[in-house]
Amino acid sequence: MVDWIDKEFISIYGKIAGVDEAGRGPLAGPVVAAAVVLTPVQEQGILLDCPFINDSKKLSEKKRNDIWHHVQESGIRYAVGLADVTTIDYYNILISTNMAMNRALQQLKNSFDLALIDGKSLSIDYPHKQIVSGDSRSLRIALASNIAKVIRDKIMKGYSQKYPEYDFENNKGYGTKKHLKALESYGPTPFHRLTFKPLIEQMTENKLLEWVGTGQINYQRYERVFSKFELLYKRQKHLTGFF
Repeated sequence: MVDWIDKEFISIYGKIAGVDEAGRGPLAGPVVAAAVVLTPVQEQGILLDCPFINDSKKLSEKKRNDIWHHVQESGIRYAVGLADVTTIDYYNILISTNMAMNRALQQLKNSFDLALIDGKSLSIDYPHKQIVSGDSRSLRIALASNIAKVIRDKIMKGYSQKYPEYDFENNKGYGTKKHLKALESYGPTPFHRLTFKPLIEQMTENKLLEWVGTGQINYQRYERVFSKFELLYKRQKHLTGFF
């Protein structure tokens, strides 16, 4: 049984929220953050019904969905913040993660005194403590981790219906062999993080302009991606001796 740290913070600060994200590492799709608060009764309920709760990466999809169903049935208060691929490309993944977490906390408003955040070196706009491996140490962070993961997985399954060749339903946007093979065969989609490697290496100006013309990406995203594409191209010319 996990010795959760939540009680220590509750005794000092009062109402505690837990925050975590899903999707910092994939090549496609948004980064999703969830924030959650629990009443004492709700805390006991989830420990009773879902005693296996832990960091979402340590659980099976079935167990994550069991937690999700408990959240829905128990009326647990949670909020979700999202940063899409346009935001990720325009800024970067760290800033986008900060934005998603702050958006989730903003929706919780005045329902907490302190937020426990999984991670470090984050810029959070609300009173908080950042805890390394917090999703394995704080019940509320672990719960937020599972909520964020389930919601993001649902989003990626939706993308899979439009682009079945990339296997988003199974890889959730991560760079699996099948996903990378599909990228070699078909190239990136607008749902990919175009500034990430290897995607930026597979982009062309013509493809970007095509997407701008059809409204699949906006001009600001085009400028940001193209600037990184152009910088990469110049570096390659320098390294190969072609000027």
